[in-house]
Amino acid sequence: MSYQHETSRIDPLSIPRPLAATINFAFLVILSVIVLNAAATIAIVTYLGSVWGTQTAVELTAPSARSLELFCLGMFTAMISSGSGYIAQMFYGLGGRRPRTSPMRGIWAGLAIYFHCMALLAAALGVTGFAWGVWNAVAALSV
Repeated sequence: MSYQHETSRIDPLSIPRPLAATINFAFLVILSVIVLNAAATIAIVTYLGSVWGTQTAVELTAPSARSLELFCLGMFTAMISSGSGYIAQMFYGLGGRRPRTSPMRGIWAGLAIYFHCMALLAAALGVTGFAWGVWNAVAALSV
């Protein structure tokens, strides 16, 4: 009777549940920022389109243009956040597949942290753009 040692294999593509939950939550936050800014932009454009033929259209268009710029900035930074988050996860994966003694492991980890910070900063700018755009829209439409 021969004894065969059966090793347990870990799938390199498997992700622990807490990490998967964190990634899903981050994706949901970034998607929410994109949707909020896009919906606000559509709402402002729709409102301006409905008053375009009236005499107050010029009075409403100038202050509302700033809020449109801010909503578009929020959408743009949220998309940068999404792309940076993807690149960070790619670099985390590349670094994790290297041996611990490999100098490339540290390089991949450094790049991952850089893009991760960039994604967080861009997401914060997206939320700030939305909040500032709402502030400007309320100020413009309360005239």
